[in-house]
Amino acid sequence: MDEKDLSQVGVQPLDMMRDGFRNITLDAHRKHPVEEMQTNGVRRHEESKVKRDAFLYGPGLAMKTQVERQMASTIRRLPGMKSSMVHLEMLMGLDDKILIKDYLGDDLPEDKTTSQTQHDLLDKERK
Repeated sequence: MDEKDLSQVGVQPLDMMRDGFRNITLDAHRKHPVEEMQTNGVRRHEESKVKRDAFLYGPGLAMKTQVERQMASTIRRLPGMKSSMVHLEMLMGLDDKILIKDYLGDDLPEDKTTSQTQHDLLDKERK
């Protein structure tokens, strides 16, 4: 395939003089295009719902919804423990949908080299 064929498919040829060397670790942790479409689609959908609510019911409901979501997004577990954000998912109506992250897990592997306890993480946060 030549450059014309690659550009029609959407693949840009690698230009090492401009871009530098490829970073294999970044390439390995990139999100799948379908997952990116899902996350961007959810964000766009939520923004359109807020605009629709502001138009139909007034800006008070839209502000209340945004404040509720901000409050729900700040609720976390102790450091070192993974937060599931169930409250935020319920407010956004995502608790009944199955997304890629639900059955494939996190896209980044856990770092097993650090053996910090929750107490160490809490001390680090206080400083």
